Parts: sequence; structure tokens; C-alpha cells
Amino acid sequence: ALVFGEFPNSSSPFTLDPIVPVDGILCGTVSVIQGAELSGYSQIVTGLFSKAPCDGPWETVQVTLEGSVGGRQFDRFGGVFVGGVEVLRTSTPEPTPAGIKWSVTRDVTDYASLFQGPQNVSVSIPNVVTAVYTGVLHVNISFSFFATRTRALGFPKAAVVPLRDPHSVMASPWNSTLTRGWANFSASKLPASAGSLFLDVFASGHGCEEFEAGYDCGNPLRRFVVFLDGVPAGVMYPFPVVYSGGVNPLLWRPLAGVESFSISPLRFDLSPFLPRMVTSEAEVAIRVEGASASGVWYLNPALVVVEGDEEIMSGAATGVLTGGLHHKNLSATCVESRDRSELLVKGEMVMRSGRRKTLSVSASLHAVSAYDTTAGGGGPAQPPDSRLAWGTMAGSAVGTSGLPSAFQFGFSITVNQTELSSGFDINATATVDSLQTFGGSVWNKTLHSQSRYRSEEPVVQTNAAAERYLVSLGSTCWDASVRVSNGAVVEQDGMQWLCQPGAGPGLPATSPVLALAPVAAVLV
Repeated sequence: ALVFGEFPNSSSPFTLDPIVPVDGILCGTVSVIQGAELSGYSQIVTGLFSKAPCDGPWETVQVTLEGSVGGRQFDRFGGVFVGGVEVLRTSTPEPTPAGIKWSVTRDVTDYASLFQGPQNVSVSIPNVVTAVYTGVLHVNISFSFFATRTRALGFPKAAVVPLRDPHSVMASPWNSTLTRGWANFSASKLPASAGSLFLDVFASGHGCEEFEAGYDCGNPLRRFVVFLDGVPAGVMYPFPVVYSGGVNPLLWRPLAGVESFSISPLRFDLSPFLPRMVTSEAEVAIRVEGASASGVWYLNPALVVVEGDEEIMSGAATGVLTGGLHHKNLSATCVESRDRSELLVKGEMVMRSGRRKTLSVSASLHAVSAYDTTAGGGGPAQPPDSRLAWGTMAGSAVGTSGLPSAFQFGFSITVNQTELSSGFDINATATVDSLQTFGGSVWNKTLHSQSRYRSEEPVVQTNAAAERYLVSLGSTCWDASVRVSNGAVVEQDGMQWLCQPGAGPGLPATSPVLALAPVAAVLV
């Protein structure tokens, strides 16, 4: 049988992300959980956040998870919660015998209202430690606060409203967020002073819904659709995430699996529905189209409510969504899925002054994804013996801010694995190309990795990978690149320079396609 979780020593894993300047002045970091040892599947470690190191409003708030593990262990998924509200969805790298360290930092400024007073902070990363799988996860959780340069008092005029019961999430985060294709939530009436409304959905697929060489079961594509009181309100494809044990774990040494350290939430602009939300309770429904009945999604949604400058008295909203997944067998071994979605949402509202206001959201998405599986059927969290998976996703949207956003994502993954008399032989390659724009900002990432792992004599353990990340934010540009071989960095470059706003750092005219939205980018 195949035995995973023990691989040769390599450098500690990392992601090639530019160091983006943080707004504000660091006034302090609060360490809430130190040295937590996670060895149980249902284990939850809790600490108390008592007080921020400086008064708000804060320009920036960040959460940081630092981890270490050694020995033999699978990759594990998990999350960090503040007062029962999720602020980080993550997964761990697989360790080396000598041990590894890693860290992940995420901007949680939109959730700054959670830190106005004392809160319980919890971390849950279900882990199983046995005589074979020996790796105990060691975790630290901290929060950094960056003050405004004027040090004005007060708090950000944004509130976070969880749609899951925070007490249930604190007590059992994964049982309470487990979803099989469809989930309904009741949203309480919002204050009439609300000016903007966003829905953040932390989402990760597991079992047959894990993305390795494509999804492990079912058809090759998924589509998320959001409804508010039965009216279409948002549509998006889940971003492909490859955990660090996915396909062939040597692909991800030391470059971490695709977007595996921080699985960003999908963000939907629900502002056109404010007239409905400020006058009564509402039902929010999230559907995962194309999901296999044998897999699960952990969905954890929350509303981010931004205060406006005038109260809403009445109004109505409409939404029209077209499109849907279509599947086709291209051959006896190859299946293809396609979608082309169009969304238009419009809200008409009457303000307290009598002024009429219109808010609209429009989006256009298209995707194609395919598998060619020529040996083995795969299964829960296990790629088939031989498969070529490829796909592209792209879309554009204009939210109520009026700023356009767009994304492209392309991937190609091959895996060929053979079970030997007392081990296995896995050959794999992965190529990812992502491009995202929001307003005048641009993010472009390319990655190619290949590896072979033969566990029997003659043992073969090789990998080679190259990644480049180009970023343009306002007048500042970054160009970072890294090349690794057999688990070690052999070349790394990075530069920063002033560029024209929105010009981008010499991006290619065509880019085959993904992008994870930063918190600021509103993709519907």
C-alpha cells in the first residue's frame, strides 16, 4: 500500500509573496496563543485577547500563524477564530524528519471591530498522532496593530456579522461548518445606517472535493451561487487550492502548495440588497454546484457591514443570473465541464432625505476544465494513478464601488503513480498562471513545478520548481522570482521600483489564467 507523509529533508516551506508596505505605524503585537501542541483531531486551543496595544481606529490589523512540525505527518487543514468568527483558513505543510517551520500573515483590517474589547481566540487544526504519523503541530497565534498617523480615537465604522452561530463554531468549528452542496443562513435585520454590505465565505473542499489533479471525484468544475431571499446575488468559481500533500508532495518543497497557507474567502458585494436587509430579516443561501455527494465543503460565511452617510428608509432589489455547469465526455477517458455565467443585480433605495439611490453589481464569468484519466479511479483525497487535468477560469465584475475587477486562472497538472511491491513511484508536474486586477492594481503569478518520488530501490527523490510574482499597487511595483531544486532554494531575486499607477510591471499581453482576491478586491 502507498504510505505517505515521510519525505526527505528540505528547506522550510514558504510562499513567494512581495512584502507590501503596511499603512500606519506599528504600535504593537499581541501574542494570544504560544506554543500550542496540536495532536488530537477534535482538539481546540483557546487564548484570551484582552486589549489592543493602542486605541483605534487602526489603519491595518494582521493575524499571524507561526507553525513547526517534524517527523512524519499529513498536511492538515485548520482555522483561526476570534469570538467565533473565522479570520484565517489554512493548511499545514508536510514535515521532514528534521522538522520545518513556516508562517502565514493575513490582513484582517475589515474585521477590526472584533478587537474593540476582550475576545476568546481559538485555533483548530485537526491532527492525528500515532506511532507511524508522529508529527505534533506547534502553533503560535498573534495580532499586529498599525495605528493611524494622527492617533485619532474611535473605531472603524465596519461591523462583522457571522452567519454561523459563534458559540457552535467555537465548540466544534468543523462539524458546525460542514456542508454538502447547499447551506441556508438567517441574517438579522441590519441598521438603517448601513452603506455597503459584503459577504465573505471561507470555503475549502475535502474528501472527494479536495483539488489535487483536479477534484478527486465527480466532474472537473464547481460554481458557487449566492441567493438572498431566493434572488440571485452572487456567483464565483472556488479558487483551486492544492494542499502541500497534494499530487506528489515533493512538488511543494520548499514552495508551499498553491494558495494552501491562506485560503482567502470569496467576497460578494450584496450592497444592492440593503433595502431588504435594513427592513427585515433575510435568508442567505449558498449553493456549491457540481459538488460530489461523497465530498464535503466547510463553508463559514460572515457579513461585513460598512456604515454609510445617510439612513436607508425603503427600496427593493432584483437579480438575474444566467449560466450553469455543462458536462461532456470528450472520449472514453476524458470529461470536460464548461460554464458561462452572467449576473446583474440592481437595488433601488430611498434615503432619509428623500433622495433616491441606485446600486448595481454586474459580473461575467467563464470557465472550462477537463480530466483525462487513463488509469485508476482516484478517490477521497487521492489522485488517480494516471491523469492529465487542465482548465481556465476568467471573469470580470463591477461592484457598487464602481471599480472594475478581473481575474484569470489557468492550470495544468499531470500525475503518473505506480504501486510497487513495497512502495510507490510518482511522477508529477504542475503549472499555474494567475492574473488579477482591481482598479489600477495588478497581481500576476506564474509557477511551474515537477517532481519524482520513487520509494523503493533505486530510490529517486527529485524536484525542481520556478515561480515569479509581479505586483503593481498604485505607484509601486514588485518583481520577485525564485528557483528551487531538490528541496532547496538555488536562486532568488526581488526588486521594487516606482512605476506609473495601473501600468503594471511589464505584464504579458496574454496570461493563461487564477487569482486569489485580496480583501480589497470585490469579486461577485
